[in-house]
Parts: sequence; C-alpha cells; structure tokens
Amino acid sequence: MPFSVFDMGELVTLTSRPVVAQVVARGGSYRFDYVGGPTEIHGDADAHQRCFQRVMAAAADLLLKGTLNLFARAEPVAGRDEVRVTLTLVAAGELADGAEARARMEHLSLEQDPSGAFAHSTCPFIGADISVSAPSASQVMLQVKFEVDGHMRRAPAPYAHGASVFLVHPDDEAAEGLAGRLRRLGWDTTILGTDADAALVVQAKLVHPPETIILFEPQGTGLRRLEAAKRKHPDSQVLLAVTAGAEVIGTEGIDEAIRVVPLLPSELWDLTSPRAEEDGGASRPAPLQPLAPPVVLVADDNEVNVAVAEGLLRILGYGTRSAANGQEAVTSCEANSPAAVLMDVDMPVMNGYEATRRLKAQQRLGHLPGFPIIAFTAGDDAAVAARHGMDDFLSKPVAIGALKRALCRALKGRAPPLR
Repeated sequence: MPFSVFDMGELVTLTSRPVVAQVVARGGSYRFDYVGGPTEIHGDADAHQRCFQRVMAAAADLLLKGTLNLFARAEPVAGRDEVRVTLTLVAAGELADGAEARARMEHLSLEQDPSGAFAHSTCPFIGADISVSAPSASQVMLQVKFEVDGHMRRAPAPYAHGASVFLVHPDDEAAEGLAGRLRRLGWDTTILGTDADAALVVQAKLVHPPETIILFEPQGTGLRRLEAAKRKHPDSQVLLAVTAGAEVIGTEGIDEAIRVVPLLPSELWDLTSPRAEEDGGASRPAPLQPLAPPVVLVADDNEVNVAVAEGLLRILGYGTRSAANGQEAVTSCEANSPAAVLMDVDMPVMNGYEATRRLKAQQRLGHLPGFPIIAFTAGDDAAVAARHGMDDFLSKPVAIGALKRALCRALKGRAPPLR
C-alpha cells in the first residue's frame, strides 16, 4: 500500500475544490470549514483522497439547487498516536429524491439501518464509516468518520492580532465560512457585498484601509475588479479568489494574486504569519507534494500531434505518456493516474468523449483521483467539450503559451497525484 506523511486539512481542502467549483457553476452556494490544527498523518494519502472524493461527489449530485456545506474536523485520540477525522456534508435546498436520489448514491453501497433513521456503509479504500440521513425534505447529511495513525502538531499557530480583512462577496454564506476561519487566526473580518461597499466603509469609518482585501469571483472574470481595487487601495494586499479551473488562472503578471477556494490551511497560515508577533513557523501545515515532474498523458492517434505535444510538455517541465486511442487512455489512467490528460476527440477504437465519460465515472466512484481532462482537438468548440465533461479545451495546433495557461488553469488548486 502506498505510504506517506501528509496533512489532513490540506488533503480535505484540496479534494473539495473541484466539488465546490461544480456546485458554483450550477448556480449553487457553499460553506466550507476545517477545524483542527496541522497534522502529520501516516498512511495512504491517495486512498483518503478517493474516499473524500466519492462522498463529496455524492453530496453534490444530490443537490439540484441550494447550498453545499462541507465541514471537516481533526482531533487527537486520547491515549493513542491517532487522529480522529470527521467529514460532514450537508446538502440543503432542492434535492434529488426517491429513485433518482438512490441512483445518485448507488456507488456508496448503503445499507438501511433497522431503525430507518439513516443508511450506512464502509469505505472500501480506508475502512471509514459512512452514514447518510435526511433531517428534512430539504436536507441530506453525509458523514465520514475514521481514526488514522498520526498526531496533531502542537506548535502555536500565527495570530493576526486584529489585522483587518475585507471579504467582498455577494454570497454571505460562502464568505462567512472563510471569515470564521480567519477570525480563529485573529483577523478582524468584514463581509461586504460589492467593491463599492469596501470603498464606502473605509471612507465612512475614516480608518486606515484594510491590510487585505479578498475579492470573490466564482467565474474568474474579475481582472478589471482586481486592478481597480489595487488602484483604490494601494496600501492593501488585494487577492482574487476563484473556483478551480477558472479562466483567469494562469494569467501572466497577476497569478500571484489568485487564490483558489476554499483556501488551504497553509495559505491561511501564509496570509497570517506576516502579521503575527511570534514565530509560528513550526505550525505551518505541510502542503501536499506532487510527483516530480507531474506527468501529462497525451491521447491522440496522430503521431505528429503526440510528438509536438510531448515536446512542448517537456519544455514546460512535465513528464509525458501517450495513448493512441480512448481505450488505451482509460487503461493507462487505471494503471497509473497522470496529473492531467490531453484528450483528442476523434480517435479509433474509442473516441475521446467516451473515454472521458468512463474516466469521470471512475473518478466519481473514487476509483481514480480527480485529475483534469483537457480536450485537445482541431474540431469541436469548448462548449461541446464541457458538455461531455471535459475540464478545459485546447485547439490544435497548440502554442506553448496556450498549453502552459491551460495546464495552469487545470492543475492550480487541485490535489496533485499522490500515489
């Protein structure tokens, strides 16, 4: 079994990002919170990631319209070198029901409790207990509980001592989750609905500008907002928070100001540490380390296209593998998951759309990590690729700049390959 040391908060947060992006893209909202200090977990990070992935996907599938709440907690087990982890997901709003709901949760292999109050199963990857209950017709709760070898790191976290941060988001629910996490680190948080509100608050209170302003832009189109806020508040650190895969990710010159939601515990530590009086360096959560170099699978039946793509990828620092058709691509991913796939559409044996459908189905079941699949074709447009479940689109022949930006969009903010 693959063995590693990893931080549970980093893993849960990274795994939630594609799910949050999916919910927001459908017009829904989300709340995210992780409670627990930095951890050192000894175990199979890939298996834990797949466990979280399959349960999060089920919760998102049940939610037709409304809010997905994702709450995670890590705490020490008294008297043992173990950490108790609880992941709670509550889908609230308009939900799938009846046969449709059962179909969307079929992959969890649930068994009804004799009391009828809830259903449960055991995760095939890490042995965690999974339970599902419906407190009301508009709420479904999925919960994952397990204990794992490891310990909580006891070093004190940095504290912001009342440094001010404005969270500019029209959706109070999403902003409140981050606000709570920042308050626990000593930030004075203010949630505002618009950029204009931020300027008005500074003027009305006759106070110094906030140390940090975080603009939430779910669809990633906020470059002008970012630049305008920097001009209005030259003494503030201005960040743009976007969902995973947002178009703006990878834009030259401003990528250092981009954050993917939910923010990682290590990112909150980095935001807070410069405002802290004491050195909390020992408490920084350890970011997950990707494979070096990350491998991109090129699926294309044209040898010239494969040679060009692999050459450009190597220049950009990626390792490469290739597949001549969709079936080979599926088999290759099952044998060894890549960081991303460049998928041609028109291939023999199995086309790229069918290969994508099969790979996405396995990701939803937790059998494969959630690596992105990028359409790599001279034909269909981005909208067609998106309807078939692809995460991005590249038109052939591809330029190295476009390839670099597409991979940055696809990979930034996602969990790296952990096996």
